[in-house]
Amino acid sequence: MLNETDKIAELLVALEMPLKYFALFLVFIYVIWFWKVGPYDGFMTTLQTIKMVAEKTALIIYALFVWVFVSIGRMFRVVFATVRDFFMSRI
Repeated sequence: MLNETDKIAELLVALEMPLKYFALFLVFIYVIWFWKVGPYDGFMTTLQTIKMVAEKTALIIYALFVWVFVSIGRMFRVVFATVRDFFMSRI
């Protein structure tokens, strides 16, 4: 009987070669596109795309951190308000 780690390992081994072929295909398509549009336009478009992806990734990571910290802050506020109300009702 295989445990979860062995199942994940088998899946990775099974997908390794198709993913390599797919990556090689994407590189081939990129080289063909780069050759078609010319070196300057291809280079500038590539840099703009990398910049856009990096900015979106940074924005998503920032939004996730803010969401986590705001959620933790709200939980603390609810807990402290509940404790405060409990002790205020005892007076």
